[in-house]
Amino acid sequence: MRIGDAKFTGRARTWDAGMKMVRNRDIVLLLWSVTLAAASTAGCAATADTVPLRLSISNQTTMPITLRVNDVELIFPPGSHRDPITPSSLPSPPWRVEAVTPSGRQLAVLDLQPGDIVIAPNGSSGEAVRVDLSCGRFEMWAGPPLLGPGPPASFPANDCET
Repeated sequence: MRIGDAKFTGRARTWDAGMKMVRNRDIVLLLWSVTLAAASTAGCAATADTVPLRLSISNQTTMPITLRVNDVELIFPPGSHRDPITPSSLPSPPWRVEAVTPSGRQLAVLDLQPGDIVIAPNGSSGEAVRVDLSCGRFEMWAGPPLLGPGPPASFPANDCET
């Protein structure tokens, strides 16, 4: 009997690579078991989700800090903490965020784009910067906040000019 010579018996039949006849029931069972195996492991896979950008700051210095987010300026007085900054006060991303002292000195810069904040079952990631000055600490972050102590103190002279 050649491949195309199978007699019709009311059941559809196909030939596999080994030239053996396989019934549709066998194919359905194989596909069902593969689907079941895939579905049972779907809940176990660790997936990461990106979340909308949100910007937070903590100004624990003795001077006001100006945040320039693209063309928008926001002033944060000494001792202020915003987690997160009200989204309606920020322009649409992507953002170039600059933290500036009253004299115009740039303390820190963050370039943020959608997708920079990732939340996953085994941890989260984002962007952050910390500046330790003789008059206190300034932090800004998108995503999880910075944890742990800062580096050992080594402040330049007049680092907290106003």
